[in-house]
Amino acid sequence: MPGWERLVEKEEDRLDRWLHCHLPGYSLRQVRELIQTGRVTVQGRRATKGFRVQPRDRVRVEDLEPGTPGVRPEEGIIFEVVFEDESLAVVDKPAGMPTHPLDPGETGTLLNGALARWPELARAGKKPLELGLVHRLDTKTSGLVLLAKTEASRRFLSAELKAGKIRKIYRAVVQGRMEEKAGEITLALGHHPKDRRKMVAALTGQRLRGKPHPAITRFRVLRHGPDRTLLELELVTGVTHQLRVHLASLGHPVMGDDLYGTEPDPGSDRYRLQSFRIEFRHPKTKKLLQLEATRPLTLDD
Repeated sequence: MPGWERLVEKEEDRLDRWLHCHLPGYSLRQVRELIQTGRVTVQGRRATKGFRVQPRDRVRVEDLEPGTPGVRPEEGIIFEVVFEDESLAVVDKPAGMPTHPLDPGETGTLLNGALARWPELARAGKKPLELGLVHRLDTKTSGLVLLAKTEASRRFLSAELKAGKIRKIYRAVVQGRMEEKAGEITLALGHHPKDRRKMVAALTGQRLRGKPHPAITRFRVLRHGPDRTLLELELVTGVTHQLRVHLASLGHPVMGDDLYGTEPDPGSDRYRLQSFRIEFRHPKTKKLLQLEATRPLTLDD
């Protein structure tokens, strides 16, 4: 079977992360399996996933499966289109649908369906499993997802997102009655020291895996119920699981949250969390677009 070889050009990075960015069609999980089984060498020597490659290092992978696929276009994936033109699309993802595949050949995701509708997405982006995606949502979270149809649009929108210029508003139904009408949560977040699925608030004495990340969430109460509250949330920063961890830290986890909630519903395919509104500049016209989900989350959902 064929081998694959490339020279590291610029920055120093962990071997697994560098390979994930440069080896077409392979997920991070698959890259780590290649390293673990000894098929990856750096400068002719076997290396571990935590090895840091340097500029001018030669990385080689042996015995690759030929023709590894990326995302397969798939008809019949149901989602609503909120906006589209030649540069981009904004779609409303149902809860329970993954945003994109984790492994080559995986089907049933939003991106599989989007590629069937807009084949040009395949030309936007360097990561084969995330073509055209400007951002992602958790599988059990519903709502708006922004897709770039051209590489120029993807670069512009990704830069806007990184600079905090894309405004994302969510709705959530949380456990309990939140008495404070509005406020801001500024707890930094970090990776759980043992459970790779989870993030934790970086409180005094809390151990973390790696460094904490600043995180800011603004909230406003929309309605109260007997045992729940409907909130509007602004995601000021974009740390993994930020809204879910911040709300759980206040004692009001998102209803249905099976990772951070106190009353999880493992059989459910959704959290009561919705990416409700998105505001951003159009990559060509630079005009501000303000778009909302087709059906707002309510207290009774």
